[in-house]
This record gives sequence, structure tokens and C-alpha cells, in this order.
Amino acid sequence: MADQDDPLLDMDEVAALIGVRPATVRTYNSRANKRREADTATPSDLPAPDRVWGRAPSWHRSTIEKWRVARAAQPNVRDVPPASK
Repeated sequence: MADQDDPLLDMDEVAALIGVRPATVRTYNSRANKRREADTATPSDLPAPDRVWGRAPSWHRSTIEKWRVARAAQPNVRDVPPASK
């Protein structure tokens, strides 16, 4: 999929897409990184970034959409608000 059809999103854009504050996405990312390092990651964890520019992670929109669906299917996880268009 071409980048124009599946753009890369920074943390602020991910936050806007899923309806949370950027600080929340930073927390999701930090927790997910720690779990990946410990080999205890779960489907509800924010996926690894598709690209990292310096220290700034970015994800394809499709990656975040797939994560939202997987996360909502997990027990005891509050659903993330629907993606904005």
C-alpha cells in the first residue's frame, strides 16, 4: 500500500485518531516497549512502530486500525473510541 493511501502517523496523530491525549499514546508506547523487551507483549499493547525517525516512532494508519480491532476484542480492555475520519 502506498504511503499516500496508508500514511505514517506520529504520536499526536495516533492520539487524535483514537480519541485520547498524546500523553496516553506515549504511555501506551512505553508500556508496550517494556513488554516487548520482556517478551510479554499482548495483542492489546500498542504495536511496534513501523518506522522510527531519530527517537520519534510512527505507525501506518492501517497498523493502528488493526490494533484497535484486536484491542477491543480483549477482555477487560475498555474500547477505544471509533476512529475519526
